[in-house]
Amino acid sequence: MSAPAIERAVNLPKGQIAQALKLLELDGAVARDGGRYLRTPNPWQQDEERIERVMAARRLELAQMQAYMRHDGCYMEFLARLLDDPTAAPCGRCSNDVGRGLPREVDPERVRAAVSFLRRDLRTIKPRMLWAPDAVPGLSGKITPPNEVGCALSVYGDAGWGRDVQRGKYVDGQFGRDLVIGAARAIRDRWQPRPEPAWVTAVPTSVRPGMNEAFARSLAAELGLPYVQCLTVVAGAPPQSEMQNSAQQLRNVRDKLRSGDEAVPSGPVLLVDDIVDSGWTMTVAGDLLRSRGSGPVHPFALAMASGRDA
Repeated sequence: MSAPAIERAVNLPKGQIAQALKLLELDGAVARDGGRYLRTPNPWQQDEERIERVMAARRLELAQMQAYMRHDGCYMEFLARLLDDPTAAPCGRCSNDVGRGLPREVDPERVRAAVSFLRRDLRTIKPRMLWAPDAVPGLSGKITPPNEVGCALSVYGDAGWGRDVQRGKYVDGQFGRDLVIGAARAIRDRWQPRPEPAWVTAVPTSVRPGMNEAFARSLAAELGLPYVQCLTVVAGAPPQSEMQNSAQQLRNVRDKLRSGDEAVPSGPVLLVDDIVDSGWTMTVAGDLLRSRGSGPVHPFALAMASGRDA
């Protein structure tokens, strides 16, 4: 099998698959012939004892780091003893030795200024240019045309807008008015996509039905644009977050995302989602919209995840 074929068959990140193949090749269990991997006749069994030794070492290191955080004596002496230094002794310079640590309180004005600065830091959503090889029949080669370069309001969980996104998604069950206004200002004043969007639609989700659509409707109203819900999602489909590589991600979103019954306007569209990770959901949604006659597709997300395969 080729590496892309393995990715289609195994729901693991591309990097983990490559590492596993490398280890199997070193053990003689797998051989490579050009771009394909073959199972050799050599017997092979996973070395469970070695794996347990490595995991035990990692657990010990974690326990040592946690003990260091709780340590009330000299930090340098603690580290020197871990390294079996026979001359380990208090250094007289660390915060515990001198009784003076870092301040625990911060000027509220500085905090507000920092948050305000972070909220101006928009993130670029780069369009996918190629379909994942052989992931979905009929989708191969270049994506023509691709989405436009998009924009994310934050990094998920960051101290700017990211925590508001996190709280809205998992605590409040809705994205607040502040996010609507912040997103509208970012789009109108800083991003300024061209050609300018003439209408707005949302990527639906089966995990929290209606949540993305409600935010996109409010955003459209704030921008003074019409809202049209053109996409639907198949109920019960696996969450996209469970898909670990491009082939799995593309196939999953292609299977569950559908064109709705609403007519698709012909003008440029602002395509809204809550969180963008690999980019395949936006890619497939944009392709569906263009196939039904929309203009250029401008992706916008409230937050960007630390993409596994972006």
